[in-house]
Amino acid sequence: KVTTIHNGIDLKEFVKDVKGDTIKQEFDLNENFPIIGVIGSISPAKGHKYFLKALVEVEKKYPRVVTLIVGESSLVFRRWRGRMEKFVKKLGLRERVIFTGLREDISQIMAALDVFVLPSINEAFGLVLLEAMAFKKPIIASNVGGIPEIVKHGITGLLVPPGDPESLAKAIIEITQHPKEAVKMGERGRERVERYFSLDAYVQKIEKVYEEILS
Repeated sequence: KVTTIHNGIDLKEFVKDVKGDTIKQEFDLNENFPIIGVIGSISPAKGHKYFLKALVEVEKKYPRVVTLIVGESSLVFRRWRGRMEKFVKKLGLRERVIFTGLREDISQIMAALDVFVLPSINEAFGLVLLEAMAFKKPIIASNVGGIPEIVKHGITGLLVPPGDPESLAKAIIEITQHPKEAVKMGERGRERVERYFSLDAYVQKIEKVYEEILS
């Protein structure tokens, strides 16, 4: 017998008055340019290659879009970041993609973003999605693993097939073209996290399971 209890996050960490200004200053980001964020380990499974291919198409529509790729490669894939940096140069995206490396100020980075993207090929859950939604960011993510249990397509974000740059580009362009709807998606995402993925909800679900077993 199996009961699914989703991970939860402490929402107290996401109510601070964080605006991301320090990030915009550090990387000299223009307020009028859309800022996309990809946060996580830089490895093949995270789908950075497909995201970068999609970005080529996005740039044709929005030539001033900027992307922050946050994270570092693990020891197993320690050369993958270097390969992705070379790929960026090959695609002609050097002026549009910033590799930040590992960061301790994820809250500041999240606050600076306009859109959060998780282009994973496979993903067990995607805790970073909850963090992005807690900051009211519209989500674009691959429709794999546990992601569709977090992101509701058309409500809190957009889901696309994994490894599909064309669909990913269309989703990014769609959200960028409709900023008011993007804001609504972010607000609905925050509401969804509060209702289903808060630390309190996580604890209550565990308590309920124990009570059912003990009874």
